[in-house]
Amino acid sequence: MKEKYPDTEVHLLTIEWVADNVNKMMRQALTQNPNITGVFSDDDQMVPGVLSALRRTGKLVPVGQ
Repeated sequence: MKEKYPDTEVHLLTIEWVADNVNKMMRQALTQNPNITGVFSDDDQMVPGVLSALRRTGKLVPVGQ
């Protein structure tokens, strides 16, 4: 990541693999860092919480926008 995308910041969230934590932590991250332009999740069970947080903060947009 650092070599290919040196201007990209990566922030890790420690959610303890608990789906209920994802929504709250994502909303906090999006509020504290309003310039976030992408989210990656390596667990499908966490995605609903991520999507909910993106919707609630007005950050859920179609790919390419």
